[in-house]
Amino acid sequence: MCGARIDEKRKALPRRSRTHRSRRLRQAGKTYYAHPSSPYGVAWAGRIHRHKAIWEELQFHLELSKHPNAISVLFRVLLELSIENYIGQNSLITVNQGDKLYQRALKLVPTLRER
Repeated sequence: MCGARIDEKRKALPRRSRTHRSRRLRQAGKTYYAHPSSPYGVAWAGRIHRHKAIWEELQFHLELSKHPNAISVLFRVLLELSIENYIGQNSLITVNQGDKLYQRALKLVPTLRER
């Protein structure tokens, strides 16, 4: 009996669609791309498909008010993957295997300034 009531309540509640969310954000004056295939200034190479998947999850699926911890963890993973990709692509010899994330990031700065 109790389970039937819960199912009825679930059916009775209106579900908010992505268009509702994008309309709400547009009204607030924020730019929001309603679809992941919309351009957002990043050209994705084939070798970094995991980076793209994490980026799209952060950009289009998670809301900060509901998932603050998941967003922070995914952002750190994206940062780590990006740093590792940059090290691999540019063959940086100054970065050691045991370096922490902040050490790796600091060692990238001189090469990024050269560009």
